[in-house]
Amino acid sequence: HDGAQAQDGELPPSSFARLARFSRRTRTRAELAFEEWRDQAAEIRGRTAAKWRGRLGWRPPRPWEGWSVEGTDAAAERCRTRWRQSIERFDDWFNGHFYRIGAAATSRRVEFAQRCKEGESPVASAWMSRSSGSKGPIDLATGVLVGVGVGGVLQGYAWMALFALWGATRGVRCFVVQRLDANDMQGLFRYAPNLPLHRRVEIYDRLKHEVTTFRSLRAGELQYADMSWIEQRGGTREAMDPKLDYTPEALFNDAMVAVAAHPRVQDALGDGVYAEAEPDKVVYRVHEGIAEVFLGWNVRGKLGSAEIQVKATASIVDFIYVFPKVTDRYGLRAPGFVIRPHGNWTQDCSELPKDAKQPFGGEASGRMYRNRSGVFEWDWTVKEFRTGYEEHPRSKRSKPWW
Repeated sequence: HDGAQAQDGELPPSSFARLARFSRRTRTRAELAFEEWRDQAAEIRGRTAAKWRGRLGWRPPRPWEGWSVEGTDAAAERCRTRWRQSIERFDDWFNGHFYRIGAAATSRRVEFAQRCKEGESPVASAWMSRSSGSKGPIDLATGVLVGVGVGGVLQGYAWMALFALWGATRGVRCFVVQRLDANDMQGLFRYAPNLPLHRRVEIYDRLKHEVTTFRSLRAGELQYADMSWIEQRGGTREAMDPKLDYTPEALFNDAMVAVAAHPRVQDALGDGVYAEAEPDKVVYRVHEGIAEVFLGWNVRGKLGSAEIQVKATASIVDFIYVFPKVTDRYGLRAPGFVIRPHGNWTQDCSELPKDAKQPFGGEASGRMYRNRSGVFEWDWTVKEFRTGYEEHPRSKRSKPWW
């Protein structure tokens, strides 16, 4: 047996290999038989259940079988009826509680306003000031800019962060200006780092000055205007160049253009303002080394006439005086006023400072220069305008003794 050879040259299988093959075949046949019996049992159970359901008349419930069998029209009508009933119940409740709710709200509002006026609650006072018309730091434009910027960034557009930065800058600027207007230094530095007191005072004063300067520039105040353009045009001496001094002819032409175009002159004299004649009051002199030109003439419009007086110092014209000769229905003459060569600015002569003298005043009274209304006053004895310096000792010394 040990030396026996198989027909194909292979060794004969051992008893353990034959047992393993037999066990595998047996297990596979048992699994197939079990699956076949399970399928047959399921088929028999299904046929039996179907037969008994048919005999007993039972079937599984369906989702729509619990609904009403009245139809869609009846269901819709029932829904409308319930809706009307709920509305009527709410109306009855609201009508029963309206007067009590309104009276309670009115009393609370009056009490809240009284407390705010007395200053009992800072939060309430701030709320009342905001509701009375003051704006908060986050206005509509700030909210829109921040919302558009944040929304654009969330959608993948990184460049729209500029809108959010713009809105945030606007909100910070409004907050700072409001705190400065309210003189609230503590509120201004509420969210800032803890700085020394002297440093906070310095920053607060600097911001206050910057806001005041910006508002003055927007209002047109000349004391805050930048005059560096004079240096760029050739230096500060260009304004004192004798070649640019006004002559009587040039001053008359420029003054007439300004008078004819000014709104207040048109309101007082009407449209189409023109000169009745050439200037009859002319003074052209050199005073302390500076050329001065004084002119006076009459103009007329559709509603009446007026006297115009103007003075030019070198190449500068400050005021143009307008004295209307029209009267109202009470017989009162319109007050005189002044205008500037450019713009719509105007002011009554009575509101001018005392040192602002009109070029030509009334009859000579012998008063000192500071108490007179004009630079020159008419002297009937000499038949000309006099300055008051004719009898000055300096002028007498200049005359020859012979």
